[in-house]
Formats: sequence, C-alpha cells, structure tokens
Amino acid sequence: MKLWTATLYLLARWEVLKACLSQQTAEENVCGDLLPASLIPSVAMGNCRDRVLADIDQDGFIFALDELDARLFNSRQTMVPRRHHRVQIVLTKGFVRIRKSVLRKANASVFARLRDFAQWELYLEAAALLRLRGLDGVPSIRRLDPRQGMIETDYIWGPDLRQIFSEGRYKINYKAVSSQFSALLAKRDNKLSHQIADLLTSVMARGVIHRDIDAANFIRGRCSGKLYLVDFNLIYLRPVPGWRSHVRDFAS
Repeated sequence: MKLWTATLYLLARWEVLKACLSQQTAEENVCGDLLPASLIPSVAMGNCRDRVLADIDQDGFIFALDELDARLFNSRQTMVPRRHHRVQIVLTKGFVRIRKSVLRKANASVFARLRDFAQWELYLEAAALLRLRGLDGVPSIRRLDPRQGMIETDYIWGPDLRQIFSEGRYKINYKAVSSQFSALLAKRDNKLSHQIADLLTSVMARGVIHRDIDAANFIRGRCSGKLYLVDFNLIYLRPVPGWRSHVRDFAS
C-alpha cells in the first residue's frame, strides 16, 4: 500500500470519528428537491413504516420492492448486480433517503477483505460528505453508522444527465453518453458545462476532489432545476499528495 493511500484513509477516518464523537454528522437544512413521501404510491396507500423502498443497480437504475411503486421508480426491466456496495432508497421517519452500505462477498481477495474490514470506502465517502455539508448542489448526509458500515443521504428527485442528454435537446445517443459528456465538458461553451464546472470548483474548494466525473453522477432537481453532484465513493481529500494534479487536469 502506498504511503499517500494510507494517509488518505487515516485522514478520512480521523475526520469521521471526530464528527461522530462531537455528534456533528447530521444536518438540519431541508432541500427543496427531495421526493415527498406522499407521492410514493405504497405510502399513499397507508404503508408508512420505515423500510427499503427500492434497490439501485450497478448502472444506477432503480427497482422498486413494492409493485405499487414500480411506475414511479422503475425505468428498465433487468437489474445489473452491484459489485461493491448495496445502494437503496429507504423511507426513514417520513423522509425518502439513499442508504449505502458495504456489500461483502465470500470469494473476495484477501486485500478486498482487509479493505472491507477497515471500511475503506465508508470513511472516504463519509469524510467527503462531512466536508461538503451545507454546500449547495451536494446531497446532505443525514445518518452515519460506522459500526454497520452505512451512510444515509438525501434522495435528490430528478433525472440524471444521462437521461437529459438522451431525451432532451442535446439528443446524444444513450450508448455514447460517456464520451460525448466528456466532449461537452471540454468545450466549456454552454450553460450546462459552466454549471458543472462551478459545482466541481465549489467541491474542490472544500478539499474534496471527485474522481468519477460522469453524466450519471449529476442530477437535475425536478423542482428547482438545480444541478447536484452525487456518489462520492471515488474521491481524494486535500492535502493528500496528488490532489493538485486533479485540480489542474480539470481546470486545463
């Protein structure tokens, strides 16, 4: 393991445990682009208990657990199994949230098991979300439980940029979204690319460098039309060696 990799993990773990001990892991602000629980058919029919509403597959598509909610959530038929995390939409105390937890596999390598035992991804993502608390355009962290390896954040209701590109005025072929999304960012000649650049710059200013700049990780709020950056599983935390090069690569 490289020294800077170990430093990144230790920095993240220290920040998260410090926040947990000081009980600073939850936010009080309310986002205007959350999915109201009253719009979920199964909830409207009277099932208001806390529960898992839907699973999110490896490609980011949603699959409802209750048939009543399929029309609201489901957008395709086949689920692609997740490789590293279990990601679900849950109902918690009347609020709709995203819950991410570690997905452990029995046939994993020794190194992978050590990463799971250390809760590597959990601490990195939690540290990033804690640094970004209150930042416009980033879902709020609502619950953190290192013992269970679980994070809950706001569920932003709206289409991601893959859907917008393939269905909207951009008319990008769905299969070519990734390459054409990169070309869109490189040009910096339209309002959307400037919105993305401004959001990433704000995130970097908090010492978080997002390493998975993909169309699927940007969501446009259904109510406000505001852009949100989600999924902080792959990140660097400043001042870990290497973060400056990521800032330069993005700014160039």
